Amino acid sequence: MSSDDPFNSVERSLQFVGAFEAELLLELMLRHWGHPCANDRAFRNDLLETVSEILIASSSGEVFIEGLLAQDMNLVSAAWFIEKTAINDADGELRAEWADRLRRAIPSCFVNEDEFHDDDVV
Repeated sequence: MSSDDPFNSVERSLQFVGAFEAELLLELMLRHWGHPCANDRAFRNDLLETVSEILIASSSGEVFIEGLLAQDMNLVSAAWFIEKTAINDADGELRAEWADRLRRAIPSCFVNEDEFHDDDVV
């Protein structure tokens, strides 16, 4: 997919991030994989806002995760990046552990779309 493709991951994620369902998805992700701040509403709101900022920057071509094209950034990988790099606060290590669990559980969110091939589907 080209970086100006309106249907690439980052553009789809930008359309989604403003919806209530994005807030719900983020909260479920935090709770399911045991994030230390999952019960903190202000934290969840700030995280979603920062996810949005990462997606906006990615849509302009900024790369945040080595090996993942900017156009392939999505809500899950943006949340992972934010939490994986949040090592300077009191919960930093626990937040990084959450990020590791998330990435292991949903590895497809960290793969470039052009690495998926129709002939790989069984």
